[in-house]
Amino acid sequence: MPPVCAFLIRQLHSDYAAAWPQIVEDVQRIVDDCAELGIVIAGPDGTGDPQIDIANGICFNGDADTDSSNSPLRIPPPLADDGNWPDQTAVHFQVDTGAMPYDLAVRTALLRLLRHAGDAARLAEADGDWAEAIHMHLRLFGPLNDRIRSVLDYATQASPA
Repeated sequence: MPPVCAFLIRQLHSDYAAAWPQIVEDVQRIVDDCAELGIVIAGPDGTGDPQIDIANGICFNGDADTDSSNSPLRIPPPLADDGNWPDQTAVHFQVDTGAMPYDLAVRTALLRLLRHAGDAARLAEADGDWAEAIHMHLRLFGPLNDRIRSVLDYATQASPA
């Protein structure tokens, strides 16, 4: 079974809204670093530029031209609280990279999401090997904090073998 990462985001949570600009900035840094490593990060369908935007969210895939794409990573922007949704509403997202090279960018981006979003985000499932993403995180942003380590430990233990 290919690696799958499933995660939840509470888009109305104030922690998420406060963290959003930093998440977007960090993901851009990750994508730029992947380019320097020779890993192509493309748009949602595996072509064009990745979407990394404050207003429209984050969405990227691998390179369809080299059969290195699968499902895109989608991280939506925060929602404005219009009073129609309970504060605890969480949206479930899943990405299956098929162990393609862009998996590194996906996993590192999820580590940054967990770092900044606090209680507004969590991993639900985290199959596969996180070692390269942890190494990239260390190189670009420094050590993992206790929250990332505990969430990652829980999600990798809860994932089916």
